[in-house]
Amino acid sequence: MEEIKYSCEIEIENVPVKWLPKIELFYPDLPGFPIMYVHSIVSNEHLYGFPVTMSIPTSAYNQDETCNIKFLFLCNKDISQEVIYYNQIKSDLENRIGIANAITKDQILDSCLKEQHKEFLSKMFDICSKLYGNKLPYGHFYEEFYSIIRFVAAFQPKTGRQSEMRMLYNFLSTYGESIVIDAESLPNWSFVEFFLLPTYQDLQNDNIELYTKFNKLFISMKKIWNIEYINDVEINGKHLKSLTRAWDKNKEKLRENKLLKIENDSENDFNTEDTYQIERLVDAFNRHPWRACYLIWAIFTIKNANYNEWSKDFFKAFYLNGKKLKGCSEKVVACYLQQGFANNEVIPIDTWIKTFYEYALSIKSPNELFNSFNNLGKLERLIWLVSQANKTNIKEYMELLWCQRFGTNNNGELRQMNPLSCYECKLHYCCCGYNSIKTDKLLIKNINDTQWDNFKDIAKNNDCKFICIMENNIPKKIYKATYKRDNIDNYYLIDEFSGYLLKEDHVLSLSNDIMTVEQFIGLLPEFHYEG
Repeated sequence: MEEIKYSCEIEIENVPVKWLPKIELFYPDLPGFPIMYVHSIVSNEHLYGFPVTMSIPTSAYNQDETCNIKFLFLCNKDISQEVIYYNQIKSDLENRIGIANAITKDQILDSCLKEQHKEFLSKMFDICSKLYGNKLPYGHFYEEFYSIIRFVAAFQPKTGRQSEMRMLYNFLSTYGESIVIDAESLPNWSFVEFFLLPTYQDLQNDNIELYTKFNKLFISMKKIWNIEYINDVEINGKHLKSLTRAWDKNKEKLRENKLLKIENDSENDFNTEDTYQIERLVDAFNRHPWRACYLIWAIFTIKNANYNEWSKDFFKAFYLNGKKLKGCSEKVVACYLQQGFANNEVIPIDTWIKTFYEYALSIKSPNELFNSFNNLGKLERLIWLVSQANKTNIKEYMELLWCQRFGTNNNGELRQMNPLSCYECKLHYCCCGYNSIKTDKLLIKNINDTQWDNFKDIAKNNDCKFICIMENNIPKKIYKATYKRDNIDNYYLIDEFSGYLLKEDHVLSLSNDIMTVEQFIGLLPEFHYEG
């Protein structure tokens, strides 16, 4: 493999200034580990490298709140002397930061197949733009095969992103080819660790012999693939392979109950070296066998279902039938299709996305979600950015989407749509979730009024979906009805925190009154978060 010994400045134009804090070149816990991995094939030549610095010339700030960024890129080729090489690396960097296929407000609105979602998403985009500008990042955030590793590592990490990045580094340093940074040509950067993996194109063409360390793993993975992934599952005309039985989550049990038994079976050519390679793979992903399973499935499914060709209909069928596939994670696949292959129609559904479409959009199932929007990949980026800002309590979002936040001690219950969480959200007036509850009835109880059991019976008899507990006439807690055979069975606490934001100016002169959610919110002054 060629050393990295060339540097070149590459300028990216018209990047929103508000994106700058989100652009990372290195991971702080691994100071020699570059974040922006680039590996492309141009005219049968491999181009690889990474940016090490980023600068914004004073003259490069534009009137539309964008700027030009100059990256210093280190590479194995002198890309400054070859226009075709330079343009490829520039395109790769534009994708890594998301400007290549940036998301606009019009794209989000055009994605809506139902009119009732447009106003809410329009207003939410406007709020998001205060942090990100009038465009949101989208593109090939990662090289295609690199993205598979990246999101396998992101499956159930113990400490969030820190675990993900450590596993990513573990895999690259274990199975990637270590590329020398020439100390004479690039004396300031010889400390950087750069490990090269095959490209997606290399995997498609079985061109991996040059990658010695990865090739050893590949040989063992291929054996286990042929032995273990023998179930055939047909999805929309494509035949995908599946484990007959999911692997154990415990590495030692996997070794004892699976790998050693396969190794000792005379009908297999699986040997001690293969057991070692699969165990080492599990170790690279923090000793979680399922992550190793997902990687093996992802690599060998390339032949039967080229990831560049997945349509919305096929992904929908795959997602809805994913439980039939053992040794595969629908969410992991969705993540690398969206962020490595830049598929606009793929949506990874995690807790944040699920709570958003169930509560804010009042969508009841993934199938309904698929049928309500196009460009689901781009829509997910908007939802994710807002949800993450909401999760971290950024002040700009403290009057938005309280339904997604936990509302009881020990994170027991999400607040969902309820009279207080909707009241404190400045978008409730155009929210489908709020519209689904605004005519529901609630019973208001001052804490010292009547006994709880008697009061609960009053609520049941009047078909009240919610009970609001007040302290000194200030709304404090919300209980929500549970149902049995379409009749109210009981009430449980879903929100004991929203009320703490309300003070004396939120006093209600009410006692044991029954009204609709809309009437209740109409009695309160407009909410403003004061911190």
